[in-house]
Amino acid sequence: MSRNKSRYAVLGMLSLKPMSGYDIKKNLEKGVANFWSEGFAQIYPILKQFVEEGLATCHTESQEGRPKRNIYTITEAGRNELVNWLSEPAGIYPMRIELLLKLFFAHNTDPEVSIRHVEQFQAAMQKKHEGYLEEEK
Repeated sequence: MSRNKSRYAVLGMLSLKPMSGYDIKKNLEKGVANFWSEGFAQIYPILKQFVEEGLATCHTESQEGRPKRNIYTITEAGRNELVNWLSEPAGIYPMRIELLLKLFFAHNTDPEVSIRHVEQFQAAMQKKHEGYLEEEK
């Protein structure tokens, strides 16, 4: 059965702790952005749907000098849905890596161009790795 996997990214975030839609977006960016992303346009409708379906509850918190914010908490039914989804086999989707696409068609350009792309990619991955090491500390 094909289901919207965005639901499970949001539900999974709520399994960590109660959060606002903004908190969910920021935690997705911090935690899983290298392999999964969601925008506010997906997050907020999903949260509304979760409350309607009984998968989450919502309460409003005041913030000093800022607008009130809605905090969502996963319910037992939400946790059960997450656990059920986690037990299903994962779908296999093609990865989109622009570097590999460029290398596939590299016969159309000078080898130096491809070498520069690989070096830039390597530097970016090294920087990302260093960020992971910092985050782990």
